[in-house]
Amino acid sequence: MGLNNQAAREYNVSKFTIFSNSNDRSCSVNRGFVSLYYHESILENYLKATAVIADTGYSVNDGQKLTGLIEGLDLSGGERVELKLEDGYGNILNFAEERSLYVGRIRNKIEGAMSTVFVIDLVSEEFLKNELVENRVDIRFDGKISESIRSILTNFLKTEKDLIIENTDNEYSFIGHIEKPFYKCTWLGKRSVPEGGNGSTAGFFFYETYDGFNFRSIEKLLDSNREYKKYIQTDTTELPVGYDGKILKSVPTINIDVQQKLMMGTYGSSVKRYNFYNTVYQENINESEIEGTDKLNLAGLNYPRLPDALFGKPTRIITKIQPVGVMQKIDKENSNKPDYNVDEITAQAASRYNQLFTILLDITIAGDISHRAGDLIYCDIPELTSDLSQSASHKNSGLYMIVHATHFIDAKEGAFTRLTLARDSDGRKPFKL
Repeated sequence: MGLNNQAAREYNVSKFTIFSNSNDRSCSVNRGFVSLYYHESILENYLKATAVIADTGYSVNDGQKLTGLIEGLDLSGGERVELKLEDGYGNILNFAEERSLYVGRIRNKIEGAMSTVFVIDLVSEEFLKNELVENRVDIRFDGKISESIRSILTNFLKTEKDLIIENTDNEYSFIGHIEKPFYKCTWLGKRSVPEGGNGSTAGFFFYETYDGFNFRSIEKLLDSNREYKKYIQTDTTELPVGYDGKILKSVPTINIDVQQKLMMGTYGSSVKRYNFYNTVYQENINESEIEGTDKLNLAGLNYPRLPDALFGKPTRIITKIQPVGVMQKIDKENSNKPDYNVDEITAQAASRYNQLFTILLDITIAGDISHRAGDLIYCDIPELTSDLSQSASHKNSGLYMIVHATHFIDAKEGAFTRLTLARDSDGRKPFKL
């Protein structure tokens, strides 16, 4: 890669041990891997890691001889794995006990004269527990959605990890329908309104990071008052004052496909609904004209604007049956109450999810495993100009949210972090010191 950086060289994999399910054997491969990837994403419900392992056949002692890793541990999937990583800044990820990873798949095995190379995919324990029938969500829930999420993760998924759950503004009653916990939590995210967001925004993400399971709104994730690190891309070796590190490589992408945005109702939707209780058909226009308002947390300064002939006009039709009295308490007073606001929540959530990915940026930095999916990060990218003085781009630079975080270690190159970043608007806001 040619991305030479001292911090990238100073890493340590102090533990990488696989425990057999068939016997009491275990094997350390912390010096036997070619490359190692650890991955988090706000679009994934669980953690993932991938390792490329070169097995010389002298890995496991079966009491009589040394054998290969797959044969010696009788690997068949689901084995527990303990992994401990440290980067050049002293940050540590320790996957042990309740944080242990598990073998999800073994693939791409290549037999050689002196060794066998294969790929092993690791997943968090909850990925496996999510598939158990005994963990299916099969009861009715009432009250705030955030409390229902907490109950699903604690009582059904039975996770012992920390829960970072943001309070929702709205209550919602629903039935589990014997569905998987991960699916139900993601399904509820599209029906959730953050505190103070009623009537202006909706939409939550459900995902796992090293810190635990997260259920968080787009608005709070984009809150610039949160702590964030600052990076700059320059041709010099010096790090300017106020920055935490250098961007070794960047690939900015303006993700503006007008037809796709219009189809998904990013700028406005028409919600058509029918109320079976009073046999009333209604149509409501949900406009996403957010420029010049303070209702939403924008990462940048300027929200992309369509021509005046199109801006603010609905481009998507959402048809819904308005649920009335179905999930309310059984009495006459509640029998005609809507179960939730279809007009606002459905359209606003669809619009906000699509707005978030308006501008994308892929960057590579020296390995820093303190970054989490969902964190904010500030990037100053050079402006493409004829001016010989190098200045930050006022369009591509600024505050971003981490969508995907991949920390990878190459036995030859060192440790690096690749981040896929997104934001809903362009323009460089000044960063806080």
